[in-house]
Amino acid sequence: MKTQYYSTTEVADILNISNRAVIKRCVKSKVKKKNKVYKVPQSTLDEWQNHRSKSTLKVVREPVRNSVPNQAMDENVLLQERIQVLAQSNKKILEVLGRLNNELASLKKSTRTSENQNQEFLQEEEPEYPIIDRIEYNSVHPPNTTEKNKDGKDVPKPSMNSVDFVSSYNPNWNKDADY
Repeated sequence: MKTQYYSTTEVADILNISNRAVIKRCVKSKVKKKNKVYKVPQSTLDEWQNHRSKSTLKVVREPVRNSVPNQAMDENVLLQERIQVLAQSNKKILEVLGRLNNELASLKKSTRTSENQNQEFLQEEEPEYPIIDRIEYNSVHPPNTTEKNKDGKDVPKPSMNSVDFVSSYNPNWNKDADY
């Protein structure tokens, strides 16, 4: 009886997984390549299918029934203790919420007072500065140190001490400089 062999694409279709996953399984199971292609034998495919069916089975557990009345009483006691613990934690949470509400109210009051102070400050008149009002500024830069750029804005000319200084006789004199 001759064994049947499957290609990786056929196995991927059978198992509903990607071709790359089949190749990884072939490497893990040490399946031999024939003519640079993995040929999966029927026995290996059956193993993979059995393993997959076992891993997808869901275990259904039935609830434990109390055969002895004492077990039911023990469960009731445990539930009562759990209810008490939850009630205590609920009280603590309510206390924390109360403190947070108080802090929030105090923060709201402080923001109201700071907003009122800001409004008062903004409503005050600005003081007069007679000396500064007499000074007129024509330009931020001294004369002959600005030039117009493409947008028509005044831009300071580079000085000889500036990093952007370029000699007027050869604009490319530092073109190949390493920085």
